[in-house]
Amino acid sequence: MELPAWRIPDALGELDRAGDRGVLRELIADFRQDTEARLDRMDAALQRHDAAALKSEAHSLRGSAGQMGAVGFAALCLEIEGSAAEMNWPTQEEFMARARAMFAAVVRAMSAA
Repeated sequence: MELPAWRIPDALGELDRAGDRGVLRELIADFRQDTEARLDRMDAALQRHDAAALKSEAHSLRGSAGQMGAVGFAALCLEIEGSAAEMNWPTQEEFMARARAMFAAVVRAMSAA
């Protein structure tokens, strides 16, 4: 079963239902900005073949993605995190390409909300 790109978490949905749309939009904007920076750092770690940095960034990104309702993206970050120590760089490049594509889908879904 394929997970949706994004589903608004219950806690964020409560903000939305309470009419606090501005806070929700701010959280989404912060998530997007932070995720773009983390993906850039993950790409840099991949280019340096720095497994520890790649694992650390993937771990942080997994947590924030899960909290924001991007559960499929969080699951992919877990894969990256778990496989970083193997130092199979071609596989990590594929994971990163998937992560970028999946994040783009998350952004589209968030923008439609």
